[in-house]
Amino acid sequence: MTDAGGEDVEGGEDPWTLSRVALDASGLPRTLEVLEGVAAEGKQWISRRNQRASGRLTELSETIHTLVE
Repeated sequence: MTDAGGEDVEGGEDPWTLSRVALDASGLPRTLEVLEGVAAEGKQWISRRNQRASGRLTELSETIHTLVE
């Protein structure tokens, strides 16, 4: 659902902006990104994505640990 609908728009609101916010809140853009990655690279895409996420979490944890010391 990407149409804000005229009846939901109040004065001063931009229907295009409302549609983008609703689309972002739905999670559809992220879902499409995942599906495109898997379609292009197969299961390895998921493994690499998880490795990248794990690496970022490790880096964040180390940074926080350094700041707290």
